[in-house]
Amino acid sequence: MKFRGSARLGFVHVTWPFASLSLDESEIRFSVLGQTYVLKKSEVRTLEYQASFFSAGVRIVHSNPLLDSPAFFRPWSPQQVIAVAKKLGYPTISTKRA
Repeated sequence: MKFRGSARLGFVHVTWPFASLSLDESEIRFSVLGQTYVLKKSEVRTLEYQASFFSAGVRIVHSNPLLDSPAFFRPWSPQQVIAVAKKLGYPTISTKRA
């Protein structure tokens, strides 16, 4: 399933529609400004739903050295990303911050 949103990778921050996240049973594809990073399922430590007063998104903690960790993705519905990830067998966490 593919989602579109904004993203932050290290010092790079892009707004919608310049980032996308695709999930399937074996990998996550994270695209930012046309550059696509592939995270194998074994490299994904956790996908965390995080919400504060101003925004909500998905924090992706991983072990792939080609992509800054953690990476942040902010789609319209981060809860849906977490639900799909959980259904596909990825480790997920829901957190709320003030």
